[in-house]
Amino acid sequence: MIALGFLISVRINYRICHTNTHLFIGSTHRSSQDLPTTFALEQQLFSQNQQDTIVTLSSSLLPFLVNQHQPELQALRNSLSLDSDNKQLIRALYHTQGNVRQAASKLFLHRNTLLYRIEKFERCNGLNLKNMDDLVYCYLLTLGQVINQVEK
Repeated sequence: MIALGFLISVRINYRICHTNTHLFIGSTHRSSQDLPTTFALEQQLFSQNQQDTIVTLSSSLLPFLVNQHQPELQALRNSLSLDSDNKQLIRALYHTQGNVRQAASKLFLHRNTLLYRIEKFERCNGLNLKNMDDLVYCYLLTLGQVINQVEK
């Protein structure tokens, strides 16, 4: 038996006369034994992301895990120099799967300028953003900062 979880949340604001509809797409489940526990976890994950219209399990899981490990990430974050330019650089590279040409286009930079910034980041922090492990590590640290700023 396969079950697919869909949660639809509709909020109606009668004063403005419009609706805010959110679609949360869960995962498929092969076993019905774990379905109540899994469904409860998915509801918890999706309840944390109310700003997007369509939310998937995979897009909600990473911020949830980062939020669970804030003290550890804060200690690691203090060792890096993450200014706003570096955060934008890391996010653009992550969202383009490390593709320098696409990230440069997304940031409205020349490809060589982006390569210079990547090399400068490596000199300052010792992490190579062309290496996917280093890129994901840096992205998790920037994601943790975004979550902290939203909570404050």
